[in-house]
Amino acid sequence: MTSFIIRKRSDIVDLHHPLTVIATHKTIASALDSLPLADDMRKTAEHLWNNEKPKDGSIFPLVGDEIVRLSCIVLDDTKSRHMPKVNVFQLQKNLKSEYFAENNVQFLIFLESDDCDAYASVVAEIVRACPEFTRKTEDNKTADQIGIIVAGNLNGNDMLRLQGIADTLSMVSRLVDTPALEMGTDDMMKMVVAQATKLGLSIEIIDGEDLKKRGFGGLYHVGKSGVTQPKMVILGYHADNPKANIALVGKGIVYDTGGLCLKPKEHMISMKSDMAGAAAVFGAIRMAALTRVECDVTAILCLAENGIGPNALRPDDIIQLYSGLTVEINNTDAEGRLVLADGVAYASKHLNPDLIIDMATLTGAQLLTTGKRHAGVLSSDEDFEKIIFEAGRACGEPVFPLLYAPEILFSEFKSELADMKNSCKDRMNAQTSCAGHFIEKHLSKNWHGKFCHIDIAGPSWKDDRATGYGVLLLNTVFRALIALPR
Repeated sequence: MTSFIIRKRSDIVDLHHPLTVIATHKTIASALDSLPLADDMRKTAEHLWNNEKPKDGSIFPLVGDEIVRLSCIVLDDTKSRHMPKVNVFQLQKNLKSEYFAENNVQFLIFLESDDCDAYASVVAEIVRACPEFTRKTEDNKTADQIGIIVAGNLNGNDMLRLQGIADTLSMVSRLVDTPALEMGTDDMMKMVVAQATKLGLSIEIIDGEDLKKRGFGGLYHVGKSGVTQPKMVILGYHADNPKANIALVGKGIVYDTGGLCLKPKEHMISMKSDMAGAAAVFGAIRMAALTRVECDVTAILCLAENGIGPNALRPDDIIQLYSGLTVEINNTDAEGRLVLADGVAYASKHLNPDLIIDMATLTGAQLLTTGKRHAGVLSSDEDFEKIIFEAGRACGEPVFPLLYAPEILFSEFKSELADMKNSCKDRMNAQTSCAGHFIEKHLSKNWHGKFCHIDIAGPSWKDDRATGYGVLLLNTVFRALIALPR
């Protein structure tokens, strides 16, 4: 396993190990000046800087006798108002796998401000560029230890947060990358419980037939044909002086065949990642505990395998969800909203949170709506939506608002036999928003907090690898909520 070690710039940079400097046009000169370079190296660096001004996103390798490798990645200034404040997408393109092939590699991050969110966005991209999960038996060269040196004047809590982000993002990405053969519902439950126990979180598990007995019809029926039984894992973090009470609900479909409405083979590949929402929610509560966030956080992980078997959920079946509402199944491949509906219904009935956020790889249409890098966010509360939007820009995990219009969209679920169907009649009618409204419909009518649905189908996955998207976004949202005036 690769260890990420976060350090301050006051620590000595060992130039006998590979070093990559990540800076902007305004800070690259200062970054190079801060390094104890030999004369020949300094002259090379000055020549490159003075005579070959870096173009946006340029990589300049500097090689000398007294250093294994020094490279500079120069980030351009982000201009578009919907893009992250630090150009992490450009950084994704320039972080090459060879940067991680040797042991004890180092990165020096030299940004223009002491903003912890900005440094966090770069740390996250470094971690994403070095995924851990592999079953290769040869030609697998990855550094055992990666040092990340931050030049900002950050305090101890900020450094703790950056270290937590590196460790948690690596863990969550590895979790999502692991195939269902090794990460079924039992495996995921055991891993999550082991981590939760170490962190001192409260733990409740409802599984198998108990789900049916207690009324969780969505989660039970979706997962009853799986190799291992469906489970609801409820984790709780309790702050000493909480400023907010937040419930997180994550879609944890460990594999999605589409059920009896079987996916075509080209769409089934990568469906081990359909539990990325639950993984991100788990990562978020882990970060809350590690950094002692000043709010109570409950994470509800809805774990199931959408498989095929003699007792599989069928089209035309009518099931009752935890909300009490009945659903006519017209598409077994629209299963994520069924398990999330049970999760948000439970949270709104029993936890009395100020906020409920569900996170899921819910619809392929999200990519058509907000793209591959921006998650879609749906909320009835404009202020809450803005907080999440700005948090995404700040931390490099961007979101963009989805159409909020249940008055005209919920008719897509009209059923003559039940309270609703589970899939849109017209898939050309804002189906990503429709899916969010379906989940929202199952909130308790007696609950009056704020709700937000975040569809991460696009940004949770890139180049056949999990990104761990959502962990940093939720952690940044927590920080933003705590900072609000009371």
